[in-house]
Amino acid sequence: MCRCGKNLAHLLCISLCMCALHTRASAQQVSDSGSGSKKLELVERFAFKTNAMDWLITVPNFQLAFDITPSVYNQNVALLGLKYNWNTYHNYLPFFVFNMMDIRPEFRHYYRHKQRGFHYDENQKQIWDKVQPFSNLRKKPDAWKAFYVGLYGDFFGYALKPWQTGWQGYGVGVGISAGYEVPLYQYKKGAIDLDLGLSAGLIGTWNKAFTIGEDSKHYTAVPEKDVKFLVLPMITEVRAVFTWRRKSVQYRYLMEDPSKEVYRDKITNIDNDVKMSTYHQFWEYAGEQKQRLYSKDPASYRRDYMASLEILKEDLPKHLNDDRLSQGQKERLKAYMNAQVKKLERDFTSMLGKLEKQLAKDNQAKARDAELKAEKKALKDAEDKSK
Repeated sequence: MCRCGKNLAHLLCISLCMCALHTRASAQQVSDSGSGSKKLELVERFAFKTNAMDWLITVPNFQLAFDITPSVYNQNVALLGLKYNWNTYHNYLPFFVFNMMDIRPEFRHYYRHKQRGFHYDENQKQIWDKVQPFSNLRKKPDAWKAFYVGLYGDFFGYALKPWQTGWQGYGVGVGISAGYEVPLYQYKKGAIDLDLGLSAGLIGTWNKAFTIGEDSKHYTAVPEKDVKFLVLPMITEVRAVFTWRRKSVQYRYLMEDPSKEVYRDKITNIDNDVKMSTYHQFWEYAGEQKQRLYSKDPASYRRDYMASLEILKEDLPKHLNDDRLSQGQKERLKAYMNAQVKKLERDFTSMLGKLEKQLAKDNQAKARDAELKAEKKALKDAEDKSK
C-alpha cells in the first residue's frame, strides 16, 4: 500500500475509535419524539452509507438505502450497494493484484429490544417470563440501538493475485446480514449514524488463472489452474459504516403499528381457547362416567367431541370484532383459527384411531379367551360323561 493509503488507513482507524467513544454518550439522548406526522417526507426515507472497513483496504464503496413505505411505523428498508476498485494506473506491471467490482441489493428489517416481563414468587424472588426463540425481549434492553436482520444478493467480478498465481472471474452470492445502528452526530439538516455488523452466505464463482509472463511485461494464462465453478460458504462483509440521514436513527424504527400488538393479543387469546378445547381437556372435563362410556364406545366419543368443536367454531369469531384490526389482519386471523380447529380435528382423529385399534385388539383377545374357555369346558364335560 502506498504512503498515502497508509495515512488514510491510520486516519480512519483513529476516527472509528473516537466515534466508538462518542457513541454511548450520544445514544443516551434516544427519544421517542421526532415523528410528528404519520408519514415521512421523501428525503427522510433516504440514507447514504459508506463502509470504513472497505476504505481501509482501498476499496471505494457507496450504498443507498430507502424506506419501503413512508409510514412512521415502517421498519423495512431496501438497499443497493456498489464497490469498485478496478483498472488502477501503474507505471510497471504489478506483482500483486487486487481489483474488484461488487453490486449488492439487500433487504433489511429493523427492530429494537424491549423489556422482558417478570413476576415475583412467594419468596419475593424475581422470575423472568419465558420468551420464544429469536424474541426481541431482553432483561436489559439497549433502547439506543436499532438492530436489523436482512437478506442480500450479490454479483461481483474480481482479479486477485496475492502470490505467483492469480485468478480473474465473476461470481454470485446470497446470504444474511445482521447488525445494529447507533446515533453519532446530529446536525441541523442531517445526522451521522454508525452501522456495525457483518454479512455471511454462499458464493458461487467462475475464474481463470494467470501469472506474470517470462518477459515481466504482460500476464499469461495458466489453464490447468482454472476454476470452472466453485461454491464456498464465507463471511462476505464486515461493516463499520457511516450513515447520513435527514433524521438520526435515534428517531427511526421506534414506533410499531398499534394494530400489530392487538393482532398478537388476538393470536394469544385464540391459542388459549384452542388449548381449552383439546381432546385431553375434553377427556378430563368429561368425568368418570363419560370416560368409561367413551372407552367402550368410540362413536359416542367422536360425536360429543365434534359437537364441542362446533361450539368452538361459533365462539372463535368473537376475536375478529375489533375495529383496531385491518381487514388483512382479520383475514389472517380467520385463516389461523380455521387451521387451529383443523389441527384439533386431526389430533383427535389420530388418537381415536389408535383407541379403536386397541379396542379391536382387546375384543379379539377376549374372544380368543372365551373360545379357549369353551373348549376347556367341552373337554371337561366329555371327560365327565366318559366316566
